[in-house]
Amino acid sequence: MSIFTKPLSQVTFADLQELLQDAAVENVRLEFKSKVPNKDETLKKLSSFANSFGGFMIVGATEKDGRLLDLPGVDEEAGYKQKVVQWC
Repeated sequence: MSIFTKPLSQVTFADLQELLQDAAVENVRLEFKSKVPNKDETLKKLSSFANSFGGFMIVGATEKDGRLLDLPGVDEEAGYKQKVVQWC
């Protein structure tokens, strides 16, 4: 099942593994970040999602030429969700 057909609250790690298995490619609705993005990078991507069809920014994903290679993850950044809400 595509991550684009379910609410964010229902996206699981298995859904992310499916993206990896399918060697998903970045597009207007999917962005991969190897580390936690800064304010400008976060707002730029969220704005582009808001002005199109929505999307997902997968943080902790390595890619090459836009194709998902691995999901090593990142260390949790305390308060990041709240920061994004404040930035918006």
